[in-house]
Amino acid sequence: RTHAMINLFIDTNIYLSFFHLTSEDLEELKKLVVIIDKGEIALFVPEQVRDEFARNRGAKIADAMRKFQEAKFNLSFPLFAKDYSQYNELRELMKRADKVHAELREKIMSDATSEALSADKIVGALFEKAKKIPITEEIYLEALMRVRLGRPPGKESSMGDAINWECLLRNVPDKEAINLVSEDKDFRSQLSDGAVNEYLESEWTTKRHSDLWFYSKLSDFFKDEFPNIKIASEIERDLLIQKLAGSKSFATTHLLTAKLVDQPEFSPTQVEQLVEIPELNGQVGMIVGDADVHNFYKMLLQKYAGKITVDAATKLAKIVADGEPAPEADDGIPNF
Repeated sequence: RTHAMINLFIDTNIYLSFFHLTSEDLEELKKLVVIIDKGEIALFVPEQVRDEFARNRGAKIADAMRKFQEAKFNLSFPLFAKDYSQYNELRELMKRADKVHAELREKIMSDATSEALSADKIVGALFEKAKKIPITEEIYLEALMRVRLGRPPGKESSMGDAINWECLLRNVPDKEAINLVSEDKDFRSQLSDGAVNEYLESEWTTKRHSDLWFYSKLSDFFKDEFPNIKIASEIERDLLIQKLAGSKSFATTHLLTAKLVDQPEFSPTQVEQLVEIPELNGQVGMIVGDADVHNFYKMLLQKYAGKITVDAATKLAKIVADGEPAPEADDGIPNF
């Protein structure tokens, strides 16, 4: 595809995912700011996206910080360890680690409060250079009618996606394509993996007389249009999922599960891929009852059930239920 100008919409969930990226990935995203500044990309940011980002930012940061805040530097020493010179040295190192950990946590939270985190700076720069779209009364009423009539995107309980879609329909120039990046299932096709909702594609083609290009991950958009920008953490998660899908031994499955547990976040598309693996790879399916594999899928259910398709959520719930350890048999002997 060649364009004089690339029109781009990035959904709120993608901006929020920046808080789970490494510093190296955020450095890569600075290239996007430069490209927009050079006029190669027109980034559209509806007022709704800015509001959603502001409302959900705190929860996303808290989620990213949870494991770090819970970390404790504790060791249990046998009594005779006190006879060794290294005992006091190790105790001092642990005290020092606790102190530095607390200082780092305080500094991060201070920067989070003042919106000075690296992700904040990237999002702020993108919002500043974007084409901002206010929510007009016309847009609001059209979005409300869309939701009431059950037309995608969106759902009865939320108008956000519908407002964003109406903003794009009214502000992207006629006969110019749009690249839409969103993890939201309401934009995705229920028939084809990785494709946009068919109704939305037809509506865009009819009303804007141009193409609609859909991506569930920013890294996929970069791969097509700006391959010199690489989001390494997204690529790593994809590779781990691919390796789990092709796992040929229990040991490999346990090893990959441990690595997947350490990943801070998954996209809904990635979760849906993980849900399919136990059925497609019998070797993985045989050990979904093992504690580590079961706990991983249980975490996916708790965290992502509302973000994936209904079919995927149902299948995930069954995986977790099937993997639950059987209750201990009642031997009839009362416990005292």
